[in-house]
Amino acid sequence: MSKNISSALKFHYDEELFNNAWTSEKDPTSTVLLESGAMVEDSLIASLIAGGGNYYTIPFYKDITGDEVNYDGATDITADATEDGVQSGVVIGRAKGWKSTLFVNDFTAADPMRNILNRIQKWKAKKVQARVIGILNAIQGITGAGDYETEWANHTTDITSASSTVTDDNKIGLTTLRDAAVTANGDAADDYALAIMHSVVANRLSQFNVLEFFKYTDANGQERDVKVGRSGNMLVLICDEVPHSVDANENMVYTTYLLGRGVLLHANAPVEHPSDYKYDPSDDGGIEYLYTRYRETIHPNGFSFAMDNLPISPTDAQLGTTANWSIVMNPKNIAIAYLKTNG
Repeated sequence: MSKNISSALKFHYDEELFNNAWTSEKDPTSTVLLESGAMVEDSLIASLIAGGGNYYTIPFYKDITGDEVNYDGATDITADATEDGVQSGVVIGRAKGWKSTLFVNDFTAADPMRNILNRIQKWKAKKVQARVIGILNAIQGITGAGDYETEWANHTTDITSASSTVTDDNKIGLTTLRDAAVTANGDAADDYALAIMHSVVANRLSQFNVLEFFKYTDANGQERDVKVGRSGNMLVLICDEVPHSVDANENMVYTTYLLGRGVLLHANAPVEHPSDYKYDPSDDGGIEYLYTRYRETIHPNGFSFAMDNLPISPTDAQLGTTANWSIVMNPKNIAIAYLKTNG
């Protein structure tokens, strides 16, 4: 028979249950986007923010341009200076705390604080991945009349239906990934190494025999698929956290990310106290507290975050706002593309 020790503790005592090892609910969220290699550590950015601050600027040289003149002994040779550009990024700061009531440990086999410690890294990975998705969605929406903005529009391939009728042409097909890469980057399409897609899209692609899942052998000797495969020259990663929603015609719309390795730059910023532990023996008979703090930057290479009205630490909503980003590099050099399908 089970009884509630305390409604505030949210733990239930059952003699048989707690004589066995305490188990934790499985976390179903995939974080393959962070593990894909699309985001890499950048030593230059790390050095720029090592001394503190919440904003940094990276200079770069643009490609040289200009028309040649006829070398005929009579025409003056013109000389152009090389142009430079800059891209700017922002440091993100976040903090969180957890607590565990020790009274629970006295009456059960539970160890809530150990469970918290075991889950912190996955918890943080989920938060960071959601932030990455927000940034990718924000820069996708950049529009304008300039050359960069016009060319950037080619980095989104949308084959979704404009009506309530969805056909095979509105879903991923044999060559859709490659077509989207070529539309975006032309002869630089081979820069794409990763396709991160929803399981529904991956399931359809696998039916064409152009997606081969990697396999592993479990403890019972059974061969099983993993959420990673290969289609052509792209590594395919399955992640149901990528954008998917119902449109005005009540059709499901799925966004697949096509990414090159290292298109997202990351660096950790200094934090004096990344974590703190506190024990209060009086509250509720004794409570353990764990606090975490971290500062980092996630930067899509080739873009700038707006300096105007810059907060000390931008919220996820601000990071995910298109108006706060601008494109500063030739889109052909940016291996980021989006494929929108109905399946």
